[in-house]
Amino acid sequence: MEKEAAKPKRVLIATFYNPEPVLLASTKLAPDKVILLLDKDPDAEQAKALKLIQDSLGKVIEIIPVKMGMYDIVEIATKCVELIDSLDKNDIIYANITAGRKTKAIGLLFACYARHERVRKIAYNPQED
Repeated sequence: MEKEAAKPKRVLIATFYNPEPVLLASTKLAPDKVILLLDKDPDAEQAKALKLIQDSLGKVIEIIPVKMGMYDIVEIATKCVELIDSLDKNDIIYANITAGRKTKAIGLLFACYARHERVRKIAYNPQED
């Protein structure tokens, strides 16, 4: 009997500071897993936002917080490439660069371009949306 291939998971990798962009993207994309890029030492507001996401979405979606530095774009991009590479090759990967620091958004963007064959879409939602 042949082993059936696992169903691809929808994975959202998102820069993170406040919960709204992640909630919006999760509503539109219906991911199975959300990877949140947090600061190494989250401040009270980021910690509160993470708790809100874990307490709401975390009941139905796997939430994975990943802490990293805030200002070294190469380090951020390298860590994001490693994250993408660690996912199953059949996963459908989306990135959202709306929230958080610009350096994290740039690092995630570089990683997505470095692994462009793995990333389905990169999203940015202006505040007007």
